[in-house]
Amino acid sequence: MHYGFIKAAAASPMLKVADCKYNCDNIIKTMDYAYKRGVNILVFPELNITGYTCDDLFAQKLLLDQARISLLELADKTSGIDMLSIVGLPLEVDGFLYNAAAVLCNGEILGIVPKTYIPNYNEFYEARRFSEAPKNTIYLDLEGKQIPFGTKLIFQNLQMEEFTLAVEICEDLFVPVSPSSEHAMNGAMIIANLSASNEILGKSEYRKTLVKAQSGKCFSAYIYSNSSYSESTTDIVFSGHKMIAENGVILAEEPPFGKE
Repeated sequence: MHYGFIKAAAASPMLKVADCKYNCDNIIKTMDYAYKRGVNILVFPELNITGYTCDDLFAQKLLLDQARISLLELADKTSGIDMLSIVGLPLEVDGFLYNAAAVLCNGEILGIVPKTYIPNYNEFYEARRFSEAPKNTIYLDLEGKQIPFGTKLIFQNLQMEEFTLAVEICEDLFVPVSPSSEHAMNGAMIIANLSASNEILGKSEYRKTLVKAQSGKCFSAYIYSNSSYSESTTDIVFSGHKMIAENGVILAEEPPFGKE
């Protein structure tokens, strides 16, 4: 962070569906690459620790356990690294399975944000597996540490008070009133969106319009990271379309099927 500027990045490294070890290794490599280039905020796609297209494998305890182990490993790997990284994973809490995003920095899990809106139409059937986010913030015990879990979390850098970040996940952007609208009204200046938005004719331009409009309405920066084409293993195709916008203007974009 220099002169009030923050260097942000969206990344969608290659993954193997349901292979947490492979995915975790690639996430660590990407974190290292970004940190060496001065990145302050690094946003990964939705469910990128396991892959989004695991379908009924999300009901397997082995996969959920491996995802949690990978999360703890990723948090440990950020020790001594002053960079905020946001990763996606399935997380079971009190018997409910959530599509969640974990915010990591300097060896700590700062908080975990569950997805608010669960799409269950057309090619999406997430409600078969995932629950909607709980209304109130609770605390999870992970390795003896109390981690806040909820949709109302806003993360602030005490060395730079304007650095206030909130998280939403994919469909949360596509609904009439996004969680990020409330986040912005409560002081969030940066919104991170972990997404697994598939490709159909015209959808990339629609996504771009949404990101521009939401960053403009919220008077904020908006970092949008989408699943790469390595997720294209079932009946839908992904492209790795990534964008960073600020106050209604696209500052950077990786077009569909561009670099990872």
